Amino acid sequence: MIDVFLIGTGPGVGKTRFAGLYAADAIARGRTPGYLKPAQTGRVDDARAVAAAAPGTVCATVYRFLAALPPGVASRLERAAPASIDHLLEAVDELRATTDGVIIEGGGLLEPLGESTTYADLAIAVGLPLVIVTRPEIGTLSTVGLIVEAATARGIEVAGIAINGCANKPSLVERTTRAELARIAPVLGSLPLEVVAG
Repeated sequence: MIDVFLIGTGPGVGKTRFAGLYAADAIARGRTPGYLKPAQTGRVDDARAVAAAAPGTVCATVYRFLAALPPGVASRLERAAPASIDHLLEAVDELRATTDGVIIEGGGLLEPLGESTTYADLAIAVGLPLVIVTRPEIGTLSTVGLIVEAATARGIEVAGIAINGCANKPSLVERTTRAELARIAPVLGSLPLEVVAG
């Protein structure tokens, strides 16, 4: 899936994992995907992870902040230029000019992106549908429901939900959560728990 905006219900829910999967799928179908990380915070490098998962993806990161905080907060603490929607739209246009579609990996929908902007503002500006990435755990239903409500109120299309971290033998919580998520929005896919070596 390309031409999509990934939003998460929290940190580490699997947005980058799904971005790599969507990019790899596009490449397998003979298309060249673009991947955009509007703002990278902390010491991780999501663009590098997507490039490794889907070689051939054109990756770009626009802003980088050292603090592992929402970009709008990190830029203030580091006294750096805050993220600009106009600058980000230029980056999207550049990717679109050399690819067959763009995967944008954001943070939380209402997370501060710039001084007075959120990822919702960027989603509106680019006009891409949201995929909400989450885990099948307690609290997910309320969070996903609130994201869908906030997106709908702003006129942002919600394509569906991607679930990361599904167990081979799901618990009652996981089974019921997954079933209820499907009542909120279409479930576009799910991934099993990642096995970390060592």
